[in-house]
Amino acid sequence: MKRAAFCRALASVAAGVVLFVAVPPVRTADGVKTVPTRPGVTQSFLLVHPRGAPVATVVLFAGGNGLLGLGSGKLGLAGNFLVRNRERFASQGLLVAVVDTPSDHPGGLDGFRTSAAHAEDVRAVIAALRQEAKVPVWLIGTSMGTVSAANGAARLTAGGPDGIVLTSTVTRVSRERIETVGDVHLAEIRVPTLVVHHKNDACKATPYADSSSGWIRPALTPPSTQTWPSRCANLCCCLACARASI
Repeated sequence: MKRAAFCRALASVAAGVVLFVAVPPVRTADGVKTVPTRPGVTQSFLLVHPRGAPVATVVLFAGGNGLLGLGSGKLGLAGNFLVRNRERFASQGLLVAVVDTPSDHPGGLDGFRTSAAHAEDVRAVIAALRQEAKVPVWLIGTSMGTVSAANGAARLTAGGPDGIVLTSTVTRVSRERIETVGDVHLAEIRVPTLVVHHKNDACKATPYADSSSGWIRPALTPPSTQTWPSRCANLCCCLACARASI
């Protein structure tokens, strides 16, 4: 039963990227939503609605410093894998939220992604999205965004996500970033987890070995954990392969 439930939930999320390469996105309007979170703090995110009723909700966490700069008139990290493909997720029936930095961290999420405060901000976003649609909510992170997704799932035993997806997981520190998923209590994650990683990932902070035969998978102990390696040309294909394997 748990395996079947995991497959159904994962299929809803992965369906949003199956047609990334073959089919252009359906153009949908982005809206900015701001919700209160910790005392005196607000959290903003881009919200993209599908044309019909959503089958699931995905909360997307960009890499780098996570700063989208919503309200500035120019979208930051626009070239990030998840940010630039938000409409493709929506075109497959998913309600999409792309999370910015909170109001008390206007310079970015560096040093904040593994904090309890960051998880509280994520909880506020999830609660707002569940008011929008009574469907499963999954967190998806890429690169440094994997730290945010893992941190939210590990800390939020109540009001947390229904599952998470980690793509190009950051496991090593770099000159620019000091946090990794190793700073998260991964054993506390109790929701279905999909780990996707390119076998030829050349980034020193995201080595494929750590996500496959390394320490990430043994550290995760949710009801269902799946790892999909890939040699595909891009991550869109990787997720499509994962969908086809269900």
